Amino acid sequence: MKRCYYSSSISEFKKADNVLQELTKQSEFDINLTQRNAWEEEISILKDLLQPYSNGQIIFEYGDIYN
Repeated sequence: MKRCYYSSSISEFKKADNVLQELTKQSEFDINLTQRNAWEEEISILKDLLQPYSNGQIIFEYGDIYN
């Protein structure tokens, strides 16, 4: 079972154009417009804030593998 909806290196995340699609695809819940918009805004903010960085990893919606 996958433990997160999306993960990648920071450098790959900044270039990625499929983050929202991956989050939506990996979610086990129905995605309403509010959730979609929240993720979209979160992605945009993080891409801006992470511009000075190239090392590290980013993980969205991390959860316990046993839940």
